[in-house]
Amino acid sequence: MCFAIAGVLFASSLPTFAAEPDSGPAFGLGIGRVEEEAKIILPARGDGKRPPIPELVFSKRAPQIQMTLSWNARNGVTVLATFRARFQKTGYLLLAGPSLKPVSRDRDGIFTIVADIQNSKQKYLFAMVDPSGKLTREWIIIQVPKYDYFVQTGQKNPRRFFMNVGIGLSSISYDETNTGDATNFSSFALTPKVSIQYLMPSPYWSLGFTGYITGLQLKSSLDATARFVGLNLRTGYRIPAIREPWQVALMAGYYYTTSWVNSGTFGYRNIGGPQFYPTVRRTFRSGDFASAYFKLSPIANSVNILNFGNRELGAGVNYTFSGRSSNPWSAYLDVSQIKLDLPAIEFEMSTSSITLGASYGF
Repeated sequence: MCFAIAGVLFASSLPTFAAEPDSGPAFGLGIGRVEEEAKIILPARGDGKRPPIPELVFSKRAPQIQMTLSWNARNGVTVLATFRARFQKTGYLLLAGPSLKPVSRDRDGIFTIVADIQNSKQKYLFAMVDPSGKLTREWIIIQVPKYDYFVQTGQKNPRRFFMNVGIGLSSISYDETNTGDATNFSSFALTPKVSIQYLMPSPYWSLGFTGYITGLQLKSSLDATARFVGLNLRTGYRIPAIREPWQVALMAGYYYTTSWVNSGTFGYRNIGGPQFYPTVRRTFRSGDFASAYFKLSPIANSVNILNFGNRELGAGVNYTFSGRSSNPWSAYLDVSQIKLDLPAIEFEMSTSSITLGASYGF
């Protein structure tokens, strides 16, 4: 308590920066700024002695608190605190945050910090590096009295619908033997992709949909244009025993794929069946997250599953940048292979694709 009082007294004695606006920018596109006073507490300066980094001066203006509904793993709620400070010391480097990233300052030494708040008294680290490489640390505390209330309010109306729209460059290889005639086809093409996820009221269940179509064909080995379409519908259960920052979900559903070839000399039609689709996700301190999936889909003929040599195998990885944002960018890599062998009609087919792409989240 004495630290809190001393910290507030120190902050109140500082002048407001001349360049400081009355209100900072809103960060994110979620619920928005919360008009609730927060405080910066300076424990190392509470005993009246020289602080560890005396050149680090904090604005007397209270931090602005921002709550967003986002893509991150903490139930879709992120609380951010924005505040300003000044550090002017020639030849010295200032680092900040859990990962101690260099602070970018203007020519007057003024900078803005956006801190990820995970409890009502969030510790935040600064470090000064002198020309010899010596490191001096100083912790502050960002006090947000109503943190729990903000998070609970956000979770009462959580974001449930997410959509990604992307486009990738695909390398496609197709081999077919049909009544003794062989066809080998390969191409490079642009492939649009849409992914949709809906979180059910239960915290562990979700619905998902993905669809893609081969769009503009850039290059091909034959004088033919081939388009491939895939649709996937599934439901999933997130395993509650696995805690953040990790998530593991077991998903299952149905898939459908078909192809169109302008020459009509090769291709497959109306292939589908059940699918098993486990996923794993890891969230990082920045709010970014990485995920991976594996897909096993046996091919079915009406209600019967063909032998397991007839199947689609798929796998992919995804990295989402700024996962705390309501509209993050992602990079993804998808790999897929389909095999179908029907001896009764002397038809055998194998197709594989590798797609590297980027997507935008809504």
